[in-house]
Amino acid sequence: MIKGIRKKRSKEHRRKLSIARGGTGILKEELPIQLCECGCGEFVKPGNRFIDGHNSRVQSFEVRKKMGWAKGHIPWNKKRKSVSLFCKCGCGDFALEGRDYVRGHNRQGSNGWNKGLTKETHLGIAIASEKNKGRIPWNKKRKAIGQFCECGCGEWTTPKRRFIHGHHNRNKLMLEEIKKKIRIKATKRHIKQKHKPSYNEIACGFFEQFDRDFNTQGQYGNREFYIKALGYWVDYINFDLKLIIEWDEEHHYYSNGNLRKKDLERQKEIQEHFSDFTFVRLRQKEIVDPSTGFDLVTSQLCR
Repeated sequence: MIKGIRKKRSKEHRRKLSIARGGTGILKEELPIQLCECGCGEFVKPGNRFIDGHNSRVQSFEVRKKMGWAKGHIPWNKKRKSVSLFCKCGCGDFALEGRDYVRGHNRQGSNGWNKGLTKETHLGIAIASEKNKGRIPWNKKRKAIGQFCECGCGEWTTPKRRFIHGHHNRNKLMLEEIKKKIRIKATKRHIKQKHKPSYNEIACGFFEQFDRDFNTQGQYGNREFYIKALGYWVDYINFDLKLIIEWDEEHHYYSNGNLRKKDLERQKEIQEHFSDFTFVRLRQKEIVDPSTGFDLVTSQLCR
């Protein structure tokens, strides 16, 4: 025998197996073919009484009653016959089975809770009326008492607003104002929390030697001067010489060697605020020794 192929058993073998298992020894194919007992007139398989599903046609009433299919019961998937009556309110519509009225029609003719009440006769209505006087409902269009959007788009803003939502970014001046306010608020918070600004120790060494050589006293390092109106800290300021020095590390410059736009704008604001001061910018990379830095500062002061 080839491995994996089951050998077909003979009739005698199957008969013996049936008897050994407590059966009659009669095979299915030897049983007489009979009709389905439901009365449909079709033949059933040998050994079966009904065609699959036909047994429910001849179940007794008791069995059907237990299963919830008693006489007169309408299955859920069958259309119920309408045994409804006309609604008693006289509308002419049919009410649902077992109901006298269409839903909501039993209240016709009855007075509502607020029927006949006015603000003169009911205190609650009078208070609510006074409170909501002049109020525009949420679903009614409010009259525009605003003004034109300051970005120049030509559209009306909502009352008490200068810009349509999101349009303030279009106005560069307004954007600078917002940035300035945020910066000043953040710096005030840092001062309140006693946070000190970071400083460059190499720069502090240069400023210290500068003060010693020129016999003067400037503010730098832990004593950096804070410009309240702008929200900026300056690296070095000297009120006697009217001098401001900014010490720049390499991150203040682009890869092509130009100063960053942010630092140029900062310089412009400081120069406008201290118009009578000399503003000097020193690049750390270019200061090989203090004397070169002193020469740059003195040359700017002598102008």
